[in-house]
Amino acid sequence: MADKLTPEQRKKLMINYLPRSVDVNQLKAMFEKYGPVANAHIVKNTVTNESKGYGFITFHDENASVGAIGELNGHQMEDKRLRVAYSTPIDDNNRAKATPAASSDDVNVYIANLPKTWDEKELTARF
Repeated sequence: MADKLTPEQRKKLMINYLPRSVDVNQLKAMFEKYGPVANAHIVKNTVTNESKGYGFITFHDENASVGAIGELNGHQMEDKRLRVAYSTPIDDNNRAKATPAASSDDVNVYIANLPKTWDEKELTARF
């Protein structure tokens, strides 16, 4: 996989399963021991500003990525086990993997605060 990435793409990592308590400064500090960090970013909910539990690190040097993946992938942090890997761009070859649901049969929707008087027939009629 890494051999198909450009040198520039090998500088960017995606970190999954970050504890929601981790802030961007902690994330950056954790990765700086592998090399200078050009950018650190934690993805947040735009409404609540809470972490979504994943982020990105971009190094100045692609060799730093190798060390970080080797040591931090699988690292236990609070109640989470980190997954650290190259951040791969979405293109036509991996778009299907990035699409959450292939059809409406693959989706569950949670709807709160419905009237208690509604039954399944009423729900089906409304949605």
